[in-house]
Amino acid sequence: MILLLPEQLAAIRRLALELMVDAQRCYQRKLLPKLDKEGIHIIEYQKLNKTQKERADTYFKEVVYPVLTPLALDPGHPFPHISNLSLNLAIVIRDKKGNDKFARLKVPDTLPRLLPIKRSSGGVRKDGTIPQQHYFVWLEQVIAANLHDLFPGMEVTAAHPFRIVRDADIEIQELEADDLLETMQQNIRKRKFGSVIQVAVRIHA
Repeated sequence: MILLLPEQLAAIRRLALELMVDAQRCYQRKLLPKLDKEGIHIIEYQKLNKTQKERADTYFKEVVYPVLTPLALDPGHPFPHISNLSLNLAIVIRDKKGNDKFARLKVPDTLPRLLPIKRSSGGVRKDGTIPQQHYFVWLEQVIAANLHDLFPGMEVTAAHPFRIVRDADIEIQELEADDLLETMQQNIRKRKFGSVIQVAVRIHA
């Protein structure tokens, strides 16, 4: 097992943050414009038109809603286990008495992350081909916009997507383990319960 010095950890953190910023910049400034040029449009829910919102909301009611399990947290309910890299919504709800409560909702990984909301054909090009325009919206944004259906009688005051990253390092205490394969399998199973090393939260303005 290799132990890193504090200055090494600080240097790694700086580099990791720079890589994250570069990735976001690449997505926003390069990838999205190129996708738009090719007729693939990823739209924020708030920017959908009336017809597109109706399609997204209908999909939520018919497909998404039945598989959601929101968990309200209070002193009588311990904080649930958050799976490594799973996408969740941190939700603040307010009851009729004005009391705020916290809830967690896991975004189902059995559904596509990008929800198709429209596919349309444009006019015929000079070369005889027909351009296609495809429109998508993020699943978690559709869920966040319809949280009132999950908490009837409550006011949803905030909802932010988040995910956690758990320590996936594998340590083998004894190199001379009787069954190395079994030892590796046990360590891999323990990964899902590893300590949290990062929490990524998206704060909506």
